[in-house]
Amino acid sequence: MGCLALEISKPRFTRIGALVQQGEDFVVGRRPLTFNINALITSANVTPTGYTSTNSAPSTFESAVEYLSALAEHHLTLLRKQRNNAATDEADCRKKFIARCLFRKLARNNSTEYRHGPFQLYCDDFRPSNVLVDVESFRVNAVIDLEFTYVAPTEFTYVTPWWLMLQSPEDWDFEIDHCGFLSHYKSRLHQFLDVLRSCEYEKIADGTLLESQRLAARMESSMGSSLFWVCIAARYSSMFDDIYWNFLDELYYGSFRSIEDRAQLLDERERTKLGEIFQMKMEQAKERTLDENFSTDDLVDL
Repeated sequence: MGCLALEISKPRFTRIGALVQQGEDFVVGRRPLTFNINALITSANVTPTGYTSTNSAPSTFESAVEYLSALAEHHLTLLRKQRNNAATDEADCRKKFIARCLFRKLARNNSTEYRHGPFQLYCDDFRPSNVLVDVESFRVNAVIDLEFTYVAPTEFTYVTPWWLMLQSPEDWDFEIDHCGFLSHYKSRLHQFLDVLRSCEYEKIADGTLLESQRLAARMESSMGSSLFWVCIAARYSSMFDDIYWNFLDELYYGSFRSIEDRAQLLDERERTKLGEIFQMKMEQAKERTLDENFSTDDLVDL
């Protein structure tokens, strides 16, 4: 996995987005199809309209902050458009809306080292279960399920891999035992980094990797910052609230005293929306209907 991660990270690009073929070359030419967006469209009855290119929503992105801000907007869009079971009560609704607004704020103000690139290839679904290995020689035969590969912020590559737990992030159980989760994850991380460093030394020795293309040191340092959790929260709608409140809120906004204190950090427009969103959710809950974004035939095709 270490050698594969190094190979995927080698190409460099000047914009964020999906690759399209132009003649014999591949260029960044359209909005990325991510694992999260695909899951929302196919499983959560979310219309793809909000994730396609428009005059106000670019097809590609020129900075990491621009892209992270777009992902933060996706979380707010889903909360507004999910008609049923989006919140259990008014307090839950307010807390979810505030979390998404504050995450959008930190995404906009996130001063990343590689804000304007160069950017690197990243695959949302790169994991051990998608690597085919010859059981006799232990050599990699193929990597599959690369449809969610796109050019992403460099930080996505430089943070530690989510797949070290051999579980999807949605299955992580850090709420029950926060410290136990981190301890287990870090033990896996140390093993992976040892292997990754060995791969780096071998590739540098045979001339297939530059010193500047090393990943191990950058990944190791990412666990000491908020970057790992910012990237996970940005990419996974289903676990956004757990990640934000457990790992990001106090780090960015100080000791938590009450949700009303956090509400004071919203701007005037956000506070107005905060007063409206619960009423909208209650009206939607009473209707108990679904927006018909897809026909029956379309749903079968999905």
